[in-house]
Amino acid sequence: MSVLKKLKQVGRTLLNSLTLNTVVEKLDEINDFISASRPTESQQGELLQTLSLPRLVVIGDENAGKSSTLERIAMAEVFPRVDGLCTRQPIVLKLRHNSDFPDEKPRFKLIIPNLKEGAEIPENLNADQIRGIIAGHMEHLKSTKQGIIKDIEIVVEKWSNGVPTINLVDLPGLVATHTTDSNEPDELSAQSEECTQKYLQNTETGGIVVVIDGKMDNLRTSRALRFAQEAWKVRPELRHNTIGVFAKADKSAQQDWEDEGCTSAMWKLESRLDSKSDEVDKDLALACGYVAVCNRNTRLRTQISLVDQNAVEEEKLLHMGFSSAYVANGSFTEHGKHVLGLPALIKKIDRLICSHLKQDWVPAERAKLQEKRSDCVKRLEALGAPPGDLTVAELATAFEAAMGPKIAPAAIDEMCKCSMQGFPQENLAATASLFESVEAKHKLEMQYREFLKDDCTKLFDQVTSAFTSKIRDAIDHHSTGRIRLVRFRSFRNALSDSAARAMLGGKEDFCLNLNNILEFYFLVACGKKEFDVQTLNAALAECMMIYLIGPAKHSISVSSIQNMLKEIPEESCVEERASINQMLADINRVDSDITSLMDV
Repeated sequence: MSVLKKLKQVGRTLLNSLTLNTVVEKLDEINDFISASRPTESQQGELLQTLSLPRLVVIGDENAGKSSTLERIAMAEVFPRVDGLCTRQPIVLKLRHNSDFPDEKPRFKLIIPNLKEGAEIPENLNADQIRGIIAGHMEHLKSTKQGIIKDIEIVVEKWSNGVPTINLVDLPGLVATHTTDSNEPDELSAQSEECTQKYLQNTETGGIVVVIDGKMDNLRTSRALRFAQEAWKVRPELRHNTIGVFAKADKSAQQDWEDEGCTSAMWKLESRLDSKSDEVDKDLALACGYVAVCNRNTRLRTQISLVDQNAVEEEKLLHMGFSSAYVANGSFTEHGKHVLGLPALIKKIDRLICSHLKQDWVPAERAKLQEKRSDCVKRLEALGAPPGDLTVAELATAFEAAMGPKIAPAAIDEMCKCSMQGFPQENLAATASLFESVEAKHKLEMQYREFLKDDCTKLFDQVTSAFTSKIRDAIDHHSTGRIRLVRFRSFRNALSDSAARAMLGGKEDFCLNLNNILEFYFLVACGKKEFDVQTLNAALAECMMIYLIGPAKHSISVSSIQNMLKEIPEESCVEERASINQMLADINRVDSDITSLMDV
């Protein structure tokens, strides 16, 4: 087997062994369950949302080698290459390790939400086509002087057995100075900074990859490292989730290392990798450390493939002049394996994401689920005890207790007054004072008999409506103890109907007696030229109590309710209770599955 084939096989073995692959498989299973468990999008959005793998944001100064490094991880030449600013919009790389798609025939998908009008994205794309479409889109942004778009993402998805499972976000490079290019906006530099700050502060960002030009004389001049430091102040956890990458490591050899009394030509890069450089003090030391990689020279006319570059890189690093702490006997030492080459970077990314999942992401997602669980419990408590936990006697007593204050004497008296408000006694008094002859009185009396017949019916309807409303209102606002009567809507309506029927049974006697009372006071008013409204109101209220209110109250007494309640009635919230209980079961299932990620 040739050296290249052997190194390629080692690379595939590495990709197959990454912990993230197992994590994503489990996440996909959880998301499949979440999607299947919710019958509608609205219900799913309300309580359970699909889970997303934490994203790594890749930042770097302009032309630091960021896109070249990402292409090697993605094993796809999808980024355009032009002089100046190449990336003008965040590009999300969604890589999925999938054995169904060999690295020679990967599957791609491209999404550009703000593609110019008239442009289309065909299906079954290859990397060259994606690069061409993105390049055209970036040129359109430049020609229209839009500068950098920070709020819309381009998404490139790839499925292959030649990539790790990871979500990476390639941000526009940090522009150091104001540009004099007439096609660029004056605020281009500020736009690049705003875009970087936005993503570093986003809670979906689980880690940072800072790409640095390996030839840089002083790390403290790196704007990308400075922005990472600023992000650590806002989100301290990111300090433990930041990886530094020295691109162009093959350009960083020090020619005068022997004259300067150093141990190797790579002494400066070695001191940076080991965080022993004067530049890398406690402020720039990274918990995840630094890695050195050798990318392709994209300016060469003849390019080797990315697959070959990943294989060639090891040979190149072995002969760059690293000290024996990194390279010995023609191979990497254990220390060298951790900091040199793309495999070292991929392993660091794998460990970073897995560590972030266990320390930050899983606890945060479980806390969200706990909030949803608490919300479900509160909603169940608001419904009250399940019907199976109640007795007929307990429910009957609760109904009677809820209605008691509403049908107490004082409440009924107030109801009667409100119902009689505007009733024609005042009209009777005013009209009676105008009587001047018997003929006029007799004629008016006949008119009032017909008038009162209709008005008595109106009064009956008012009293019936007011009383049955009291019943419904008492039940609808009952929220004490473990019984919530509002959920027994069918029985509430049955009680209201029972009271209405009892009052209807007394309607004829009520109207007859009401007419007699009014005629009597009418005649009294005609004879005395005065009218005792207070005495009339008392008589009207007594008539209501005897023929309407009394029978209605008896129809909803405890004994009557118990006779009606042969068994616990069905809830009006049966579906709601079942839905909440199912949601609790789903939450517990997802919580258990998420917790199992801690063991991966």
